[in-house]
Amino acid sequence: RSVGYTGTSLYESWSLSMFNTLFTSLPVIFLGVFDKDLAASTLLAVPELYSIGREHKGFSFKLYAWWAAMGAAEAMMVFFIMFGIYGEALFTRDNRLYAMGSLAFSTCVIAISIKLQIIELHNKSGPAATAILLSVGGWWMWNLALSALYNKYNPIYHVNHGFIERFGRNPLWWLTLLLGVLTELGFDFASISSAPAR
Repeated sequence: RSVGYTGTSLYESWSLSMFNTLFTSLPVIFLGVFDKDLAASTLLAVPELYSIGREHKGFSFKLYAWWAAMGAAEAMMVFFIMFGIYGEALFTRDNRLYAMGSLAFSTCVIAISIKLQIIELHNKSGPAATAILLSVGGWWMWNLALSALYNKYNPIYHVNHGFIERFGRNPLWWLTLLLGVLTELGFDFASISSAPAR
C-alpha cells in the first residue's frame, strides 16, 4: 500500500502523462482567455493601469515564495488526508496504490478547476462552468475508460475494473475525496487575506 523508497509513482503513468494536457489545461486556458479585470474602455481611458506590468510590479520573489509554500502545504494536505483516512482504513475494498493515487489525483483535479474558475476568476461566466465541467467530467470519463480498458496483468497498479468495481463503489473513498477538496478550498479561502500584495 505504500511506495516506500522504491521510486514507484503514486500515480498511474497514463494519468500522470495526461494531467497537464487534458485535466488541468482547460481551466488555465479559460482563465487566460475569458477573465477581464476591467472593461476595454477603462483600460484605454486610463493607460496608467498598464504600469504594473511594464514596471515588473505584478510578480515578485515574495509572491513566488508564497505560491510555492501554498503548493507545498496543499500537497501535504492532500497526501495526508488521503493516506490517513483512506489508506490506513482497515475495512476498505481496495486501498492499494492505484486507489490511493486516484484519490489524490481526483482531489487535485477538482480543487484546481474550482480554484481557477471560481476563486481566482473575476468574471464568473458560462465558459468558466464549461471549463470545470470539461476538466472534471473528463477526469471521471478517463477513470471509467482506464478501468474498463486497462491491461489486467499490471502487478503494481491494479487498474483494471478498480474504479468501476472496487474503490469507486466505496463510500469512504468518496467521503475522503469530499473532505480533501473541502479542506483544499477552505485553506485557499482562509489564505486569501494573508497573501502578499500583487
